[in-house]
Amino acid sequence: MTSQPTLFPVTPNTPRPLIKPAKITSSLKEKAILVDFDGGCWEWTRRDRRVETDVTTRNNVSKAAVKAHKNLFLSCDTNLEAIRTVIQKARASHVGMTLPWAPSRNLLLNKNALTYQQTMLRFQIDLDNAKATLSNEWQTMLSRAASALGPLHDPRDYPALPDVLSSAYITHKFYPLADDTDVRLVADSDLVADIKAQVKAEQATTYSKAVLSSWERLLDVISSAVTNLSKTGQKGERFRSEWHDNLASLLPLLSGLNLDDDPRLDDMAKRAQSLLRPDPEEYGASLEARAKAFTQAQAIYSDLSAIYGTLPGSEKR
Repeated sequence: MTSQPTLFPVTPNTPRPLIKPAKITSSLKEKAILVDFDGGCWEWTRRDRRVETDVTTRNNVSKAAVKAHKNLFLSCDTNLEAIRTVIQKARASHVGMTLPWAPSRNLLLNKNALTYQQTMLRFQIDLDNAKATLSNEWQTMLSRAASALGPLHDPRDYPALPDVLSSAYITHKFYPLADDTDVRLVADSDLVADIKAQVKAEQATTYSKAVLSSWERLLDVISSAVTNLSKTGQKGERFRSEWHDNLASLLPLLSGLNLDDDPRLDDMAKRAQSLLRPDPEEYGASLEARAKAFTQAQAIYSDLSAIYGTLPGSEKR
C-alpha cells in the first residue's frame, strides 16, 4: 500500500476557537426550545460491612482499607441490566439530538423536535416492556440470588418490587428559551442594565459553544474514521468500526444541530455520507476499501479543520 498522508487527529488538547455569533434575536426562540432529560433506576449493589470487617480483621489492617460491595442479583441481573441499558440509550439519544446550553437543559432545534419526541416515546415503550419482564421474573430472580450469594445473602437488602419498578424512569420537560429582553425587573435602572448585560454576555458565550458543538461532533467522528481507515493490517493493529456506527447515527441529525444554518456544515455532512457506503465488515476485510476511504476521510477532515479554525470571529489555531 502507498504511504498514507499525515494524520491530524482531534485530541483533548486541541485549542477550541470561540465564535462571536451574530446578535441573538427572537428568531432563535422561534426555532428552538430547551429540554431537560432525566432518567434513573434502582442500583442492585450493597455495601457489605460484614465482609469488610472479616477481611480487615484477618489481615490486621484498618477498617478504612477495604470497601466491599455485593451484587444482590449475582448471576441473574440480566433483567435489571436491560432496564439500565434502555435508560442509558435514552440519555445518549437526548445528548445526540440536542446542543449544550444550560446546566441540565439542552437546546432542541425544531428540525429535531419531532424525531426527539418519537425517539423518547420508543424508549419509554422499551422501558415499560423491560419493567414488565422484570416483574414477571422477580420471584425467580430472588430465589436464584439467594442461592448464588449463599452466606452473603440478606433478605433485608431487597426492596419490594413496586419500589424497584417505580425507581426506573425516563422523563423530559420543555422550557422556553429566554434572553436579556426577558429581564423585566422593576428596580434601579443601573442594576437592571447590569443584569441584562450579564445575561446577554452569558448567552453569547453559550451560543458560541452550542454552534461549535455540532462542528466538533463531526470532527471527532471523522478523526476516528481517519485513524481506523489508516490501519494497514500490520501485526498488532486492530480495525475498529465504532466510527461507522457513530457517523451513521450523527448524519441524519446533523442538520437539526446546525444552529447557524451554516451551509458548509451541511456540505461536509453530505461528503461524509460517502464513507458509509462500504459496510464495516467490508472495511475490516479489504485493505483496498480502507485505503480509498482513508483518502476521502483525510480530505474531509482537513477541510473541516480549516473551516473550524477560521469560523467568523474565531481565533486561528
